[in-house]
Amino acid sequence: MALFKAHWAVPSLMISGLLCGVAFAIGHHFFYASLDSRIVQSNTEQEWNIRIGTGMAFLVKTCMTAAAGFAYTQLLWATLRSRHATLAGVDAMFSVTTSAWDFLNPELWRKGFGLVLVAGILWALPIVAVFTPAALTVQPSQQLNESTRVERLPTINTTSPYPFAQWGNEGGGGYVAPSVAVGRLVSSVASQGSILSIQAPHPNSSYSLSFYGPSLSCGPLGGNSSFHAAYDKTFQEAYGSNWGMANQAVTYFSFVPQTARDNKTGETIINWENRTLSGLRAIFDPETSTDLTGNLATLDNTARVADKQARCRFFVAFPTYGSFANRTIECGLYNSSYDVDLRFENGKQEIKIRNSIRLNPVSVATTAGQGDHILPQVAYVSIMDALGGTLMGKIMATRYGSLQPIRTQVLSTVLTEARDMQSLQRGFGNTGILGAKSGSGTNLTMAETLEELASNITLSLFSNPELLRSIDNSTTGNVTIWTSLNEYSYNPRNLYAAYGTGIFVTLAVVIVGLACIGASSNSYKSSFSTILRTTRNEELDLLVPPGETSGAEPLSKHLAKTNLSFRHRTAVPGADPASTGAASAAFVVVVKGKGPAYEQLGQMQDDSTLQATDTASSRDARRS
Repeated sequence: MALFKAHWAVPSLMISGLLCGVAFAIGHHFFYASLDSRIVQSNTEQEWNIRIGTGMAFLVKTCMTAAAGFAYTQLLWATLRSRHATLAGVDAMFSVTTSAWDFLNPELWRKGFGLVLVAGILWALPIVAVFTPAALTVQPSQQLNESTRVERLPTINTTSPYPFAQWGNEGGGGYVAPSVAVGRLVSSVASQGSILSIQAPHPNSSYSLSFYGPSLSCGPLGGNSSFHAAYDKTFQEAYGSNWGMANQAVTYFSFVPQTARDNKTGETIINWENRTLSGLRAIFDPETSTDLTGNLATLDNTARVADKQARCRFFVAFPTYGSFANRTIECGLYNSSYDVDLRFENGKQEIKIRNSIRLNPVSVATTAGQGDHILPQVAYVSIMDALGGTLMGKIMATRYGSLQPIRTQVLSTVLTEARDMQSLQRGFGNTGILGAKSGSGTNLTMAETLEELASNITLSLFSNPELLRSIDNSTTGNVTIWTSLNEYSYNPRNLYAAYGTGIFVTLAVVIVGLACIGASSNSYKSSFSTILRTTRNEELDLLVPPGETSGAEPLSKHLAKTNLSFRHRTAVPGADPASTGAASAAFVVVVKGKGPAYEQLGQMQDDSTLQATDTASSRDARRS
């Protein structure tokens, strides 16, 4: 094993450099793996972890580069032993690992292609330190930091009637009509079918509200059997007359009770049943069958009595079969308590009514006059009026399948998705008003849809600053805030690819270096002492003129073209091994040039050969 005849230092340094590089690479992997999915505590911690990762990548690169560098030196000396090269070529072989310009030397590629490959690897190994730190990144974590603060919460402004109502002063009778803000809000919620966007206190937060607000209670037509009979008779008379005259059916209608007077006495009838029938007649009045704009009320103004159970009502009729309105429900206005949870997450809001209890009915009687009104209920009545303005009226269905809305805007609301409204008309392929492919119908009844619509309108009050108190006068409450956290994310594939490639090529280069040591039984370093010992040759002393002994650049052309060969010189037999005549390995000049120096070098080499021959002849003569 010639390898073991060489000194142990250089092979040990090569192998230990490779092993240290592998050890640091494994340590780098486990360090990053320990950080994976951990929350970033601070910028300082993140900076130090990145510094440590970069430092470990630098150590891996340093160890592998050192191992490959020792291997390159062994290949360099093996190349010099096997072939001669000009002094410029030898310079390129020695300095190509530190100067990329030496890759342009043609002789290096011709006589040391292996050196070019290994030098290229040495130049490329530092790239490992570029790719591996990128295996650890920072990304938003699914885990959020939760904190609770006491902050101002939105509060409905019921301290004045003006945000919600057009208010009559100086004997004007109090409530007149809903405000523009309420009208727009009710129209938007009715058309969208969802709660309007509420401003979040923080992008990711939640809080709870407890407040009083309006609600609807919808159900079958109330009253006793005699009232039902009177209602059916009024409806049949009006409906039959309408159909016979115009060849069309009323497929939807909605109305509110209206003032009724006794034809004999001229007195106002305060009975709600008669006022309901009066509102029904207004829908089918032939004089107003094509124009209800000025004759149809939108708010139940009849409950101006000291009846604690009096409430604003409206009635809605729709078809459950066929094409005419054959079912009627009534809805009443109530004051309700709401417990609501609001959650906001990256621009999306989620509002859930945790609890809702109907407390007492609300009528127009609570909004009358300048001093006897109840301010919170002014807001309730204005919402009821605005909703009535959307629903009141009727829809005529012709025998040709077309729909003709009169006064009502129900077709532009979410109420068309109610289950009961799917039979509104059957003129177009028996598909209903939504069409066969719309897929937007629900399983909610008309009563359930109306109640849900009223709740959405109530919650949407918090979306309009005009209807809320100022921040300084609003209530306070706990707000839970979620702030985003960052976590480390480790992608081992990047680290495996970079370190795996670096370790593989370094191992290949180290094997080449060990093979060179085994072939020559010697190991080398690229140190000054190595150069000193291999250039102690009188031929080189004769070759270099005194003017170039400083070693300063540039190298003269005649020296650059001088061919050198690193080989064993013939020893003078019988000479002292410690003397200059002993066998040695050194750079010698391959004489090809012209001039006195080269002639003298040639004579010296001839004399050395002749002396060796004479000595050998004398020794043979003595033996004889």
